[in-house]
Amino acid sequence: MKNIIGLLALILLFSCSDEKSGDSAKFRPVSVDLDEGQGQILITYDDEDRVKSIEEPGSTKYIFSYEANKVSRIVKVGGDRPGYYNFYYEGNKITHYTFEGDTFPTIYDEPQNILSNGVNLYPNGEIKNCVSPQGQIITLTYDTSNKGAMYRANHVILPMLLIERDASFFAFHLTKHQLAGYGLDGDTFDVGHDLDQYDFPQQSHFQYDGGTFSTFYQYEPF
Repeated sequence: MKNIIGLLALILLFSCSDEKSGDSAKFRPVSVDLDEGQGQILITYDDEDRVKSIEEPGSTKYIFSYEANKVSRIVKVGGDRPGYYNFYYEGNKITHYTFEGDTFPTIYDEPQNILSNGVNLYPNGEIKNCVSPQGQIITLTYDTSNKGAMYRANHVILPMLLIERDASFFAFHLTKHQLAGYGLDGDTFDVGHDLDQYDFPQQSHFQYDGGTFSTFYQYEPF
């Protein structure tokens, strides 16, 4: 049980959706409070409504820069391997990143490739698989008819996952569409949501062996 709680609370993917319930339901998440006293995720935005920073419990912070609305750099402050991560693309696909003068290929969405890091995507770009810090294979399923907490989740979660497994935490709590369930090494669990008046998740409830772990979302209009 403690391992699952730790995973959900340190599996630190968001969505203020274009899909609207009502005429002016345009909101974005600014914080996610974690159950079991695990702390709070904080999110800020730039003037173009792009994610500017994400701060996780434990004071590790990720700061984002963009070129043509693609993440071009993540500055990681605190935690393991802090520093500057620069991303390079062919079209919309990240091909590699640099860190401290070294170049790292980003083989993802290619399960049979021996260099694959375990990150696979659905056709719409949402995260299908990633790997937990403990090496567990995570499988995420979504209800694409309903909004998750943050519309632009995929833009920032993927590059974070490519530089470290700990970012799998965010793939649970910050999604474009509602997370319907997840699997850990073949075991499957349901995820339920309490919605606000605009059909955004107000609380999310993650089942695991022996209980339920909940998160609580705060939004701001924009």
